[in-house]
Amino acid sequence: LQNNGRLLVGGSFTTIAGGSRNFIARLNTNGTLDSTFDPGFGANDIVRAVAVDGSGSVLVGGDFTTFNGATRRRLVRLASNGALDGTFNTGTNLNGPVSAILVQPDGKILIGGLFTQYDVSSRAYMARLNSDGSLDISFNPGPSLNNFVSALGLLADGRVLAVGGFTAFSSI
Repeated sequence: LQNNGRLLVGGSFTTIAGGSRNFIARLNTNGTLDSTFDPGFGANDIVRAVAVDGSGSVLVGGDFTTFNGATRRRLVRLASNGALDGTFNTGTNLNGPVSAILVQPDGKILIGGLFTQYDVSSRAYMARLNSDGSLDISFNPGPSLNNFVSALGLLADGRVLAVGGFTAFSSI
């Protein structure tokens, strides 16, 4: 839900509210399709996570490998109008789906999912990114997770809450 009352939705759909949209859309407060948010061809596969950063840009994660015809592996940033943000660079490899996105107050981005690599670095199921999409190397949970992360939350004291299929998680 955005500050203006509009709702960003992702999932496994190609039409929504009477309009054509591939896996990502924005709805007006009355439930109609918001035509001012146009992601073009959209994603080529399921969108599993959507978040809005402090500037109003939209972060989208999922199973997709292209977005609006451009190669984008499982994570993109869109302008507030739905256009692909080419300045957001996730590198050469994000090798599994992104299921959770959390924007921290400092603008850094936590992602969780079923991946074990981000760009050229090993990152098992969780990674933190700088606002430009590059990996924040100061955050490395290492082998602390043993399976996927499906949701992330931020507690009032700044700690992160992670939910998923893991049975082990050491303090980081």
